[in-house]
Amino acid sequence: MPTITTGDLEVVFPKVAKEKIEVAELDVGTEIVALKYVTDLETTVTGDAAFVGKGVAESSVVLKSTKENTPKLVFQNNAFNKSNIKISGKGAGNIKSNTGAFANSKITGGKRGDSVKFGNKSIVNNATIVLGKGGDSITFGKRTTFKGKTIVNVTPGGKDVVTFGKNLKSQSGSVVIKNFDKQDKLTVGNDTFTYKQIKNGVDIPGITIKLA
Repeated sequence: MPTITTGDLEVVFPKVAKEKIEVAELDVGTEIVALKYVTDLETTVTGDAAFVGKGVAESSVVLKSTKENTPKLVFQNNAFNKSNIKISGKGAGNIKSNTGAFANSKITGGKRGDSVKFGNKSIVNNATIVLGKGGDSITFGKRTTFKGKTIVNVTPGGKDVVTFGKNLKSQSGSVVIKNFDKQDKLTVGNDTFTYKQIKNGVDIPGITIKLA
């Protein structure tokens, strides 16, 4: 299949997608521009990369890290659907969704302190985020929209931080946090909840927590 390689990434795509994407190498990194809705992209990121334009679906992204290098991936497009992102290597990865829907897709963290952020213009719909072994952080903006049920598995082994910009009272979606332990931290708006409070059954609208 056709392959495009830059200093930041390599993307493999089917021939039918040739007219649907462009790859632009900029000073700040490399953009994969979806000119039309596109599927079946296989992307390996080693530097700074972004998806912009139309929706991307049924695709895979691997952030290939080292101890010295943290690859960064930004979503600035309409949607990322039914796809998978994995952070590999001995370092950390940085993922940020600024706009669009992150739907029916999965993020799998790596061995170090990964960072995952969803901005105020992001829609999180039935997503699965499995944090790795390091001290990871996942942040949802004040105006992030939630639909369906999203699962955040913080995975024992590090001091993980889960932050919601505000509570989910007005949201149609919900979040389930799994494997929360005494090392982890949960903040919702201006409130920070301890392991003891959660164990004693504190009510946090829209958020269900399953302890490790």
